Amino acid sequence: MSRHFAACVAATLLVSAASAQSILRTLVTTTPGNRFGGSIASVGDLNGDGYADLAVGATCPNQDGSVFAVSGRHLSLGTGSQFLWVTKDVAAQPGAQFGAAIVNVGDIDGDGKSDLAVGVPFDYDWIAGWVGTLDLLSGATGQKLASFGFIAQHMFASTLATAGDYDGDGYTDVLVGSPLDDFQQTDAGAVYVLSPRKAYLQQNWYVSALYGTQAGERFGSSVAAADLDDDGKFELIVGAPYFDGFQSGNAGRVIVFQGATLTPWRTLFGTEANALFGSALNADGDVDGDGVEDVLASAPYADGGAVDGGEVTLFSGARLVAGAAPYDLASFENSRAGAHFGSSVDITSDLNGDGSRDMLVGAPDWQAQFLGQENGAVYVYSGATYEQLGWRTGSPDDHLGSCVLGVGDYDGDGRADLAVGSVFSDAGVADGGRLDLLSLFPVLPAIYCTPKANSLGCTPYVTYSGSPSVSATTPFEIRASNVINNKNGLLFYGFDALAAPFQGGTLCVAPPTKRTSVQATGGNPPPNDCSGSLSYDFNALIQSGANPNLVLGQEVFVQYWSRDPLSPSTTSLTNALRFVIGH
Repeated sequence: MSRHFAACVAATLLVSAASAQSILRTLVTTTPGNRFGGSIASVGDLNGDGYADLAVGATCPNQDGSVFAVSGRHLSLGTGSQFLWVTKDVAAQPGAQFGAAIVNVGDIDGDGKSDLAVGVPFDYDWIAGWVGTLDLLSGATGQKLASFGFIAQHMFASTLATAGDYDGDGYTDVLVGSPLDDFQQTDAGAVYVLSPRKAYLQQNWYVSALYGTQAGERFGSSVAAADLDDDGKFELIVGAPYFDGFQSGNAGRVIVFQGATLTPWRTLFGTEANALFGSALNADGDVDGDGVEDVLASAPYADGGAVDGGEVTLFSGARLVAGAAPYDLASFENSRAGAHFGSSVDITSDLNGDGSRDMLVGAPDWQAQFLGQENGAVYVYSGATYEQLGWRTGSPDDHLGSCVLGVGDYDGDGRADLAVGSVFSDAGVADGGRLDLLSLFPVLPAIYCTPKANSLGCTPYVTYSGSPSVSATTPFEIRASNVINNKNGLLFYGFDALAAPFQGGTLCVAPPTKRTSVQATGGNPPPNDCSGSLSYDFNALIQSGANPNLVLGQEVFVQYWSRDPLSPSTTSLTNALRFVIGH
């Protein structure tokens, strides 16, 4: 069975599905095989236009790779150039995968713009013999500021994280993973703390190093850092997913090193053979609100929900500091075999306005059932309740969720948005890759689509009252008005929007759809007029449990159909309503 490292630092469905997420912007490239979207980093405002920009890696295996500076103005407004600059490492060897990992290291060259550390894990120097380099790029121009490689390293800089200021020079240091490092034992792995500022000044930028202790454990396959004990030094958190633990081979482990001493402090062990616990890590926020950053760690080959479905666990930073086991706060599993849920993870800002940080999980090998196509999926979990808030799957063979990252508020709704990579997407060119900017969900139910005028010249339309809820005792009433009297009609619903010609009107809900019970339109006695109406309490359906997909965070799309005997199609269609099921 093949194993791979997480590329990102930082109901049966037969079609692409959306749940509680709206696409704000989609970006693609024009180079076949580019694999754009394999890494994503927030980099601040690089061009001074008032919009926060992103850096996105494209790690084409047949080329040296590229890094794109994505315009925040374009992400927000959809206008202007998509990219501020694009950089290739022309000195790197073909297949070097420049851009496999990217982090913002702050302004090291003094121009007022953040600069970038970029991993090139398969770069090879025929004289020095290293495998992997770390490049520093100017955020303003994309030009290379410095480059660094150790002799005889293996996959050096395949993973990166910022690590605070270890050397006391007032600049951010960077944690660099080298998971096939042989310094201690074969493929035991290593991580290095390096100073980007000193590299820019052409000084010795080595700060410290940590090494794996078991041959083949691939220590450094994932890295994260956070000041858990509030002493001014970041704890270093390192994954070794091929560690042979108590449950035999490849159970994996995560080691937390105390920042002040860089000695092992706490160790989290995987509990399942071949689950590869520690493949992805994130420690970028306090999820449970106790004032201490927490740790999100994955085992993408865990079998708890399905064979190789994957599992992600949230660990309490405060309990780790106190040494008060159990350390776990919540665990999430995937029920689709081979999904590799947890290949990418992120603790992000508050996505749904409840005051708590939320969590993102990518499952890039999620397959649409029966079709065998690796659409990929991304899931959003509430930091307040640990419940799933929403999810989205990609198109066939997209591998959506290759990378996930919470980003700024680009749509102006007062909440953070999320960026998701799909490295094998054909949306632009074959395997060119794609970046989607998503909003978690609309604030309120929203009317959309175009109704069909009926044979009497009336246009039926949808209205609503109340709020969709899994628990409220009040109804969420969806109504159709201006329909022909004394006929039959019904509400139908699904989980994605559509705008397709249908029986002389527009079908606004994507198949597969579900029908509710047939109702009479009522209204005035004959002859025909437009006094009829239909009404349905959708909360009653949600709370009945009749459809297990109608859960908290699910986005639903509904439309009314009714009889129109004088129409050529005998069909009348309203416009449609989209909404998200709340508490």
